[in-house]
Amino acid sequence: MAIIIAAPMSFFVNRLWIDNIPNQVSFGWGTVLLGTAMMLILAAVTILSQVFKVSRTNPVESLQYE
Repeated sequence: MAIIIAAPMSFFVNRLWIDNIPNQVSFGWGTVLLGTAMMLILAAVTILSQVFKVSRTNPVESLQYE
């Protein structure tokens, strides 16, 4: 999965960026994990909404136009 590569990369890039800001804020692995969890939840909701939408349609109506 891309998260295995993206999560550590985002942590280190953001850490380098925050180190160059005069007014630093705390940034740790919890922030990365929270963002990853929010992204996974959003992806699951999007996929599930499309699955439910397709499962409620009548296949005859879809095939009628082909």
